[in-house]
Amino acid sequence: MVQEDLNKLLLSFLFLAFQVLPVDAQATYPSEFRMDWCVGDDCFDQSISCAHFQLRLHSYYAEGSRPPLREAFFLVTLPPVYQRELLLGCPGMMVLAHLLLAEVRLYTHDPSEAATLSARAQAMMELPEITAVHLENIKYAWPLQLAMQRIANTSLMLDGRRPMTVDIVLPRCGEDLSWLANGSLLQLLPARTRVFVYEKCGGDASFVGYLSMRLESHIQLIHTQLDDAVDPATGLAARRDECTAYLSHVVREYDNLGDMTLFLHGDPSDHTPFGLLNILLRGISLGTFAGLDFVHLGSPRLVATYNPCQNDIYERAFNHPLQGRLFTYCCSQFAVSKRRIQQRPLEEYAKMLQLVDGSVADVCERIGPSYEKYAGQRLSHCFFLEFMWHVVFGEPDELPLRADEPKLPLPLRLKDSDESLPSLWKSYMSPVVGGYATFQRQNFESWLHQVRTHTDLGRAVQKNFGDGCRFAEAVLEFALPDEYPATAQPVVTATLPEGATVGASEEDLVSVVEAALADTVGNVALFSVAEAVRDWLREHCRLPPEAIEPEAVKQQDCEEMDDVEVDSSDLDEELIEALQEVLAGDKDRLRELRRIKNLDTAQQHQALRQVLKTLSAEEREALVGSDSESDSAKEEPARMVQLAPAQIECPAGHELGAFSSRPPDYRKFDGDLYTCDVCGRDGEYRYGVYHCAKCFQQGGRQFDACPSCGISARGSKGGRGGKANKASKSKQRKR
Repeated sequence: MVQEDLNKLLLSFLFLAFQVLPVDAQATYPSEFRMDWCVGDDCFDQSISCAHFQLRLHSYYAEGSRPPLREAFFLVTLPPVYQRELLLGCPGMMVLAHLLLAEVRLYTHDPSEAATLSARAQAMMELPEITAVHLENIKYAWPLQLAMQRIANTSLMLDGRRPMTVDIVLPRCGEDLSWLANGSLLQLLPARTRVFVYEKCGGDASFVGYLSMRLESHIQLIHTQLDDAVDPATGLAARRDECTAYLSHVVREYDNLGDMTLFLHGDPSDHTPFGLLNILLRGISLGTFAGLDFVHLGSPRLVATYNPCQNDIYERAFNHPLQGRLFTYCCSQFAVSKRRIQQRPLEEYAKMLQLVDGSVADVCERIGPSYEKYAGQRLSHCFFLEFMWHVVFGEPDELPLRADEPKLPLPLRLKDSDESLPSLWKSYMSPVVGGYATFQRQNFESWLHQVRTHTDLGRAVQKNFGDGCRFAEAVLEFALPDEYPATAQPVVTATLPEGATVGASEEDLVSVVEAALADTVGNVALFSVAEAVRDWLREHCRLPPEAIEPEAVKQQDCEEMDDVEVDSSDLDEELIEALQEVLAGDKDRLRELRRIKNLDTAQQHQALRQVLKTLSAEEREALVGSDSESDSAKEEPARMVQLAPAQIECPAGHELGAFSSRPPDYRKFDGDLYTCDVCGRDGEYRYGVYHCAKCFQQGGRQFDACPSCGISARGSKGGRGGKANKASKSKQRKR
């Protein structure tokens, strides 16, 4: 039905375009536009050239040249007030930007998305300000008909698509693979996904069960141990990185491959943005990338090299000498279709595997700016294979930039990593570019002397795509929505330690929160938001100082706890549970409460007295409530469950900032029933438990909330409504 709506919309669009009547007028438009605006403390100052955008569009539609996708995304995501301003200033630019993105979305979204963008373009052309002369310019000066025809052809080509199956191949050497289950990083995985983990370093396989539990049921996790061979030349284990994992998988699964195979590292974001992976996985899930045979997923490019070692490996692998140069992306991450893999005979892959499995002596050493010397250093055969994976899977020696490859689906043709260069006309370069200053006048001898003279500029540091991001524990505060389940966006405030900086804008953080909310419902949403924000901080927080331990809890006078009923009848498990809820997050006192549980009644009485002495005023009020009517009148509504940064200690003794939030970690425990203090419903609390991300044992702070009324189990601050007294009342009811 949506497909029919899109076709009708395109027909009406064509009708509108052909109804333009010739007019005796000349429309002229500004060429350059500059806009600046602020969102909170973040301000933006951007400019775009209408003329350049027009030229690039014509080249794309006529010749398949690089599409101006980034410019189109910029224009369509501008604040609407600026979209209107640009529409009035250069109508063709805004209309065609929407149509270009409509073609993009046909590959990655439901057809209704493309229909929406096309409808926006049509609505712009129907505005009263866009008179006949402007419509005539859009029709004849801009590639309007080519754009609409491209949308119609793409829609027809993709009609009847079916979801594809995918295999994900991951060589692992201790990397944390939890990103596979993190919806804020990987937005979706196809309906039939197999994840093959090839263990390269003999690591513990205990993570497999926990990761399988976190992955959705349609995802199959297959774990295989790959034992490193010994390099005959050194007698040491050879470091082969991804080579043996990739080729072993092809050899083993040659007749049982998925429609598409993704070859990725255990930490793919070091060299590939998750955004690119999400575009690819969306197309695979929808079946719109069925015609894709190969795409390299690296972000940086490799600098082409020439040396006898590389040529030797090339000739051994492909049975003919290298004639030209090898141009490709860095870091050996790519996607290949089943039909492309099977175009090369299985025997050839087996022969390549022998080159890198350690059975052939390494004859070359790696040198260069990133030279690393260590025992069993990286096998050069595998290193050189990084320059030719695209050739292994059927691409020409010189792999084009993704943006310049017309064989790729349009969404994959975004421009690669940008250079950051000064303006030609507003920098030290301008007098040279304009011709006033000349290289001859710079004095050749002086220049040569400076080139030859060593100057200490500090140690050069090699950085990968995902480098420079270290986690800094931040204080997260949430201003929660009033309704339950939560439908509005909570306001998130992140306070970083002194000296830490965040290398991304607050706008990015808001988008992370929105994505987390869209992925969850009800009281699970807030927990997922906390997880997503911590992931974002881990990704962007730079050079934090060492974590500061929280101050010791101040000791309180014993007399201040006289209003707590602590006779022997109350010193039971319910009081301990009440204290655990009040002291959530205090690992030392929680550990003491766990110890007290195992004591006899007399020892419990004395030990709990000591714990009660340590409570702060806020903790005492949360435990026992207030007797005064004034306090009752000032009673604040209880807030829904709110999560502080998780600093926990797992039962095995690992101290770390670990957390888990999504099902199946968020569950209802069988056994004791809990009563909501607001709505009175029994057994309705849903309990969640932190898990240690290292050994996956349960431990640390618990959280809860009533799904019926949304009130946290910590209750309100009403008179005598604290945890200790409620535990006592509950005990009396049982009696």
